[in-house]
Amino acid sequence: MDMPARSGGSLAPFPAGRSWWAAAALALALGATARASGNPWQPLWSRLRRDPSVQAAGLQLQAAQAALTAQESPVSLQLQASRDSFSYQSGGCPYPSNLAFLCQSGPAQEEQLGVSLVLTPYPYGSVADSIRSAELSLAQAHYAQRQAVVAAQVSAVTDLFQLHLAERNLQVALQGLQVAVASDRASRAEEKAGLITSLQLGQAGLSLAQARLAAEQAAQNLRLAKVDLSALIGHLRPPLPPFPPLPSPAPSSAQLQARISLDQAELQAAAALRSVLPVASLSYTDNFSKTSSLSLSLSSQTLQPTVSLTYANPSLPSQGTVPIQQQLQLALSVGLSGGALSALGAAKAQVQGAELQQRAADQQAAQQRYALQLADRQAQAELPLDRADLKQAEQFLAAARAQQQLGLTTPLAVSQAALAVSQARLSLSSAELSALKSRLALYQYFAVPLSEVLK
Repeated sequence: MDMPARSGGSLAPFPAGRSWWAAAALALALGATARASGNPWQPLWSRLRRDPSVQAAGLQLQAAQAALTAQESPVSLQLQASRDSFSYQSGGCPYPSNLAFLCQSGPAQEEQLGVSLVLTPYPYGSVADSIRSAELSLAQAHYAQRQAVVAAQVSAVTDLFQLHLAERNLQVALQGLQVAVASDRASRAEEKAGLITSLQLGQAGLSLAQARLAAEQAAQNLRLAKVDLSALIGHLRPPLPPFPPLPSPAPSSAQLQARISLDQAELQAAAALRSVLPVASLSYTDNFSKTSSLSLSLSSQTLQPTVSLTYANPSLPSQGTVPIQQQLQLALSVGLSGGALSALGAAKAQVQGAELQQRAADQQAAQQRYALQLADRQAQAELPLDRADLKQAEQFLAAARAQQQLGLTTPLAVSQAALAVSQARLSLSSAELSALKSRLALYQYFAVPLSEVLK
């Protein structure tokens, strides 16, 4: 969108000589009335929650929250069912008569049903890693959701001010066209009277053509600004929000990603270390009937007590063994390999690399934060100069009107002075939009929604 002189600034139909900063201060002074009528920008924030990018980020956040809730569940239930077919060796029984039951023919099929109850009194090992990984995914999804909200709000507020600036730009262009028409008529009269040359008359005609072109372009820019804003918030036209204060510093996206990468590297290093540690397991089984058994087990990998109930119909005897009533088993396993040790060394190296990346992200964030804050201060510093230009233009207009009353100047000169005031006011509005964009860049960098500030 083509904008005059400086690209930026807010634009609102405020009284002459008063920027929208002053209007915002006045609005804050009337806070009781605003509170009585509710948040005037709440419809805007509500409308932006229906933005597709915001909705998509919200769904991702809900999914990450659900995944974390599932990982944090202290109890999980597992069901197992199976149907097995068997064949038996034919021939004589190799066992003595007192163990002949071991050779008895059984059914050709067995149906088995099992249910296990897994308890997680304390997250440990791979369970704790899964929970921590889900927490990292949730933090990443939450930040992405805030980024989507901030991006939508910043775009809406910027487009809203762009629309007001385009409206004022069209008003100034039309005013300039009127002055150019009057100047052209005066030049034609002066040319007929022989007061100016044909070359000077041609210059007046060229100025008129330029003024017409500027009015046409301003009208086109206004239509484009309406399209841009309507694409984001529809036909909603909320009031201009006040100039937002400086946001509180927060970690940048690069810092957050570096922190997540470091945590993930630490999780991988912890898993690699556990892979070379001995694993102890304890289990107890009670075959309390011919068809049912109850088992209790615990492993040092996760420290999750597991209770299992198994039902088999019909019960098949273990070939070559006497049926066992109760069983207590303690096992210890150690797995050592060159690959496991290499994986452990690689995981430690990844942690060191992630730490260096986080330091680099912190340094880069500090530089970007300083650059954005500097741009914000510089944009703010330009405003007093534009206000001074506007004040001077208003003084020239007042002097021209006084001279007109005394018959010392022409109405055209007064119109030209009034046009200079409008142009100065437009320049101030453009500078205010530049300052607003610089301030909103900080909100977008820190991922701070405007709805948390403009309440």
